[in-house]
Amino acid sequence: MTLALDEPRPNGFLLAGRYTLLDHAHALQRLLPMAAEQGVDMIVGGPCSSGVLADGTHFEYADAFPEIIEKVRRLREIADRPGGSIKAAALQCCASPASSAPRRHFRKASEDASGG
Repeated sequence: MTLALDEPRPNGFLLAGRYTLLDHAHALQRLLPMAAEQGVDMIVGGPCSSGVLADGTHFEYADAFPEIIEKVRRLREIADRPGGSIKAAALQCCASPASSAPRRHFRKASEDASGG
């Protein structure tokens, strides 16, 4: 993907997929740095990978393959420790200087933005 834009020059894009807890390498290495460099915000549109990271069975709008289910199981072992959840990990994974969408943080009201 390239962000070489002439006119019109949008100030943001909806990034639907490819920046999730399951799939983020390309976005972190290329897309998001390019967007930040050009002052373009990215709104993460699919942080739960079509549902598999929110207790669903779909990944990229189809039944999840066994390899994906296993990867989610391993991630859940880490994320679902006391005070956490895979849903929260999926949303927090999408936090980036180039990502500007408001999203639910699954926090207690008593916690501040630093997690304290």
